[in-house]
Amino acid sequence: MVVRLSATKISNLTRAFNIQISSNGTTWSTPVTVTTNTASTSTHAVSATSARYIKLNVTTPTQNGDPATRICDFEVR
Repeated sequence: MVVRLSATKISNLTRAFNIQISSNGTTWSTPVTVTTNTASTSTHAVSATSARYIKLNVTTPTQNGDPATRICDFEVR
């Protein structure tokens, strides 16, 4: 599984987040944790797994303190 996020402006990049997966919507694992993202496109490989649900939890929305999270794409493949 590959998860990719992207944004259009550097100041709008989601700075810190984690991605969680679950097969039942109750028990979650966290295969991806990012604390200092500075890339306009962030790609994360996740070991092969069976998951029905995927969550993106944003902990720091932007690079400049703006409280709004802006994500152009959230791709899972």
